[in-house]
Amino acid sequence: MIEQIKKTISPQIGSKNVGAVIAIYEKGKETYLSFGETVLGNNIRPDADTLFEIGSITKLLTGLMLARLIDLKKVSIKDPLSRFIPESKNQSTGAITLEELVTHTSGLPRLPCNLHYASSENPYADYSEKDLIEGLRDSSFSNTCRLEKHPTQNVNYSNWGFGLLGYALARFQKSSYESLLRELVLEPLGLKATMIIVAKEFEPRRAQGYTNELKANPYWYHQTTQGAGAVVSSVRDMLQFARALLHPEETKLHSALKLSVAPLYKSDPNDIAYAWFVRPSGNYWHDGMTGGFSSLIKIYPKEDRAVVYLSNTARDLEGVLEAVEN
Repeated sequence: MIEQIKKTISPQIGSKNVGAVIAIYEKGKETYLSFGETVLGNNIRPDADTLFEIGSITKLLTGLMLARLIDLKKVSIKDPLSRFIPESKNQSTGAITLEELVTHTSGLPRLPCNLHYASSENPYADYSEKDLIEGLRDSSFSNTCRLEKHPTQNVNYSNWGFGLLGYALARFQKSSYESLLRELVLEPLGLKATMIIVAKEFEPRRAQGYTNELKANPYWYHQTTQGAGAVVSSVRDMLQFARALLHPEETKLHSALKLSVAPLYKSDPNDIAYAWFVRPSGNYWHDGMTGGFSSLIKIYPKEDRAVVYLSNTARDLEGVLEAVEN
């Protein structure tokens, strides 16, 4: 498997991707493979502790945060958004439930209808709390950007929905998203290199991100939509997260971890758990992308196996799963 991964990935480095780190866990053994550079032209390979934007893998952490609050009996999966954001009361969005947000069945479009930005290279940086609240009003929707009939029976992948979920839970707990995530998920799992605001001591470990044309892209910043994709992490931390999911009994979050991967919504080709896409085989996965990074995590419970990759290029690494699975 390892040689096949190297053979598959090496030709992509330099031509399609600047750098990447792949981590594999299987039956107690961890393997890390590194490729390319942390910054184009610096000849420094990324390693297991290099920091990358993980994009929508953030949603898995937001989903686990929700599972913890349910486990602690702070919230219910059927709670409406209006319980957490009172300004949405008497608006169509106020009836959306936490379950619908975490399974992409809220009917919300992929992006806020009132999203605005000074630069498309950093699209969430200017979207304020005021904007977020205003975006929930019926008057913010139109024929070209609308809330689907609610409740919907269709999956409509929504970054907006997960941004709302993270914001709503943090506001309800009188906290910030990052502080609540640290309290409920990161510290109990020992994920010390996973964060949103990168502390000064971690900056030297941060990779530069690149577009799919290998042009340097600014790091993304979120004012209010952190729950959708604002987290920065290392492949070592993400593999530790994967190991916790495979062996929840060895962690402090046993019941919440199990809950987070239990399907809530039956769909084809994937059921949906707390953000996780669950295959008929029982394997579950998610990927992510920002303006300069891409990521993937897949868990194979029956094989006691997990694979993670983080790349500092906004382009999928091709053939990783095929090399692992074949």
